[in-house]
Amino acid sequence: MADGVDEKKDRGKKANSEYLYHYLPLKYLIQILKKRQLCFCNPDYWEDKNDAYFAKLAMPKGKVFGVICFTKARETCTHWKTFASKGIGVKITFLQDKLLDSLKKNIEQDEKILDSRICYKARKNVLKTLISGVDKIFTPLFLKKSAYSNENEYRVACIV
Repeated sequence: MADGVDEKKDRGKKANSEYLYHYLPLKYLIQILKKRQLCFCNPDYWEDKNDAYFAKLAMPKGKVFGVICFTKARETCTHWKTFASKGIGVKITFLQDKLLDSLKKNIEQDEKILDSRICYKARKNVLKTLISGVDKIFTPLFLKKSAYSNENEYRVACIV
């Protein structure tokens, strides 16, 4: 048993689902528990301005969006240091299928949920890449330079 989830037991129940891990400071966990909702972040507030630049390339004019980032890696020092207040934070474990189903059920009619694993490419190939299952216009939202591939990131975006 790890992170409050017995993964072997859960895999038997939902063999097709994978886990997503979300690292965050403790103060944000308290907000999530109080409001009973996840927070989608505007890339304007991301620390990584290069990543935010590519994410914003995906947005058509007049649209607003927020993103929540996860990892498929069970433990990463990068995530503890970067997203969990330099290691003083928490990691929430989600069943991917259940999380995505819940998000899609709770959006407004004019909103759209997009989700995908991040595609890691060399800098010169980043903008030439298409992500399967994602509209071409939104592809830059799910791209990162190959130097970050150890993050094993998965993103969910809400477009309004």
